[in-house]
Amino acid sequence: MGTSVPIAVNLSVRQFDDPDLAKKIEETISRYKIVPGNVEFEITESLFAENSFQIQDLLNKIIDIGCKFSIDDFGTNQSSLSRLKNFEFHRIKIDKSFITELNSNEKAERILASIVNIGKTLKMSVIIEGVETQDQLHVVQALGCNYIQGFLFSPGVNFEAATRLLKNKTINPGDMKG
Repeated sequence: MGTSVPIAVNLSVRQFDDPDLAKKIEETISRYKIVPGNVEFEITESLFAENSFQIQDLLNKIIDIGCKFSIDDFGTNQSSLSRLKNFEFHRIKIDKSFITELNSNEKAERILASIVNIGKTLKMSVIIEGVETQDQLHVVQALGCNYIQGFLFSPGVNFEAATRLLKNKTINPGDMKG
């Protein structure tokens, strides 16, 4: 049996215009024998500027397949707590702008802490994007973020490096070049 690998896929606003999106996702999952619970779709807040009833119906169909959703780049668009209340999100990804402003904007850490607290209160895991320094890492660790992403850990890796990581469950820092 192979390794069970979580898959995160960005979905665009345009893809939600396709009324057959849920059916296509279900067919792809079936064809490639993917565990639906390992699939997480990342959507941005801008998606909700459109027909939210249609979007909610489509989200529910995809959730019924067994997939999960995260809200990506949270805090950069028309953030609304009602979106967190009315839609079933597994994870919240906080935009890197909150991290990059930690040293220059005194409110940034307080806002970041509040968003992390909201995510935890709603039983969502919390990812912070864009961590590049040890100081930033210490702040987000103290806040209790579940997951941390950024160049401090690794830039994007190429296909070969990603494949090696999955096979060996390790990666060499020299392999981290795009």
